[in-house]
Amino acid sequence: MEFHSLIANNDPIVRNTLIKRAFSPFAVPSIVDDVLINAICALVNLTQKLGPDLDVLDKTLCKSLLQNQKWLGRVARSYQFCITHNLKFPDYRVHGPLRLSTIGSLPQGYWTSFKFDRMIVDWSNSASDINIAIFLTAIFSYQGQSTSLGQLILRDDVKVNECLQQLGITQRNLKYLKEGLNKVSDDFTLTDLTQPYLSQLRFPSKEGYVSLTPVVSSQMQIKLHNWLKGKHQNQWVHYCQRPSSVGRVASSVAGKLLVYRNRFLDLNKNHTQNPVQIFDNNQLLKVFEEWLSVKSGLLPANHKKALLRSNLIQIDFVLTTWIAFRFKKTVDDVSANETDKIVADLNNYFATSYTLKTLSYKPDIIRLLKQRVGRLLKRPHQKQEQSSEDGKVKYIVLPDLNISHVNGYASDYVVGFPSLIGCFGFVHHFLRKLIGTGQDIVSKTSFAICLHEYGLHRRGVIKELTMNSMDSLAVPGINDSAHCDFKMTMIIRVPKELTIAQEMIPLSIPQKLCGGAVHSNISTLNMNRVYDDISEAITQLPSTQGRWLTSDNLKDEETEDTLENWLTVISKDYSKVITNVGYHFLEKPYIKLASLQEYKHAFVEPVLGAVKLCIFNPEKVEDYFWQYTVRNNSILIGKDNY
Repeated sequence: MEFHSLIANNDPIVRNTLIKRAFSPFAVPSIVDDVLINAICALVNLTQKLGPDLDVLDKTLCKSLLQNQKWLGRVARSYQFCITHNLKFPDYRVHGPLRLSTIGSLPQGYWTSFKFDRMIVDWSNSASDINIAIFLTAIFSYQGQSTSLGQLILRDDVKVNECLQQLGITQRNLKYLKEGLNKVSDDFTLTDLTQPYLSQLRFPSKEGYVSLTPVVSSQMQIKLHNWLKGKHQNQWVHYCQRPSSVGRVASSVAGKLLVYRNRFLDLNKNHTQNPVQIFDNNQLLKVFEEWLSVKSGLLPANHKKALLRSNLIQIDFVLTTWIAFRFKKTVDDVSANETDKIVADLNNYFATSYTLKTLSYKPDIIRLLKQRVGRLLKRPHQKQEQSSEDGKVKYIVLPDLNISHVNGYASDYVVGFPSLIGCFGFVHHFLRKLIGTGQDIVSKTSFAICLHEYGLHRRGVIKELTMNSMDSLAVPGINDSAHCDFKMTMIIRVPKELTIAQEMIPLSIPQKLCGGAVHSNISTLNMNRVYDDISEAITQLPSTQGRWLTSDNLKDEETEDTLENWLTVISKDYSKVITNVGYHFLEKPYIKLASLQEYKHAFVEPVLGAVKLCIFNPEKVEDYFWQYTVRNNSILIGKDNY
């Protein structure tokens, strides 16, 4: 947007409004190259309260402010509170500036601010200086780059210095202003964590445990808010109480910040793929016709014997498959006394099938069936060999967990779905109680989640009056929040060698998950147990409806160029949701004052990832298990190929 088109408006009240909106963090930076002096004049006057008598292009008012030493000192002091990540969102009671950048990059499919060029677009300290901060921190386009007046003054831009002097600032005051800005470092973090409302989370790391404080990126908030405008199905309005105390981003939208809302369907359908109900009769017909042809054919004895041996192996395989299809169990689970019953069922199956009716009740076929079925039921089957290969893990099943009043915000960007990194915290707590702290239970475990029921609701902003310390009634500023209730089944995969007491599983279930209360049904307590086979575990689940969570990194689609394109693809598919799948480090962890249990501490940014809700397919078991991974610059929930 050209700034000169704004100042051309003849109505001063409308012009004031348009110019202030042009310097909003959510606006496209205005091009000020040809009217730089007017833009600086407007920035100076915008530090005052707008009214019908104020004109932001009034150069007389601008000159009086630029020559006011007290005003310049206040402006210079406010510059130290420009931020890249906002500690005061969503709780305005936390204080302190953060100017940090994400360390390194993340694999494909994960989203944080590392994909954007770093830019200081927000300011946060107190409501009294929210207008004062506009002068040095408002973003505009100058010489083809988005920048702010504070950055141009620090770079000692010649044209900016000339414009300031033409507007009335003295050399002494300009030098005083530069000295104040030079004291502000490009990077800044908190080393003192002694604040009552500053949250700290404990997570496993390569060196034991680390304390993390998630903070929201102002750039991500701006991009999400702008993309969500007009998309009512995917937007959730977060109402910030006292937005001027939160920061410029929140106050620019009057405390009504848009966050992404997940919407998903199909939880009322079966969560597991139904087994195939039709058997391939052509396989049966082919192997038996080949056996009859070889048996009645005129061939050399040795050649005929070899062909029969090969054919009998194929018959055994097809019969094993048919028994599993017909009786829903393997030949190991069928008694040898049921040979006659199985042969009778086979003959009946042949007789009722148009394709196989030529094989029914033939004496040669009946004798062959009795011989082969009896042999299959008596000999040890391949399952024993498979168990030695596939039996390296076992599965702890926690069915039908009812979780109520869970934090509905997966992160400060997304609402409407549980946080997967929070679900890992639940798993980790459960395993610590069940197995103990002396075992390596992080790198060797993974978990799967089936979501059966889900409901999201908003906790209304409390407006009750309270008596403050001055013995007067006051309205408290309560943070807006969302909560959800859901029912899920969790399956935890652990190494086979771990010793697990079955009776301790119900007692080890944590009482909290993402701030919500966890309740186990009394009717399903006996189902909290260990299984050796995942398919057997799923068939025993009491709830048959729902969807399983699996990762979706959209590798086959061109979505990695912009955040907006990625969000568009996700929002069009109700089977895909966005949630918090980890944390990206903004600094290397180190010891800080008042760190949680004296662990190393770091500020981190939530990582957004796509999750797909799908039906369980027994042939793709690995797709449904989530693994906690510790990287040099992040902690993530996903898979090796995610």
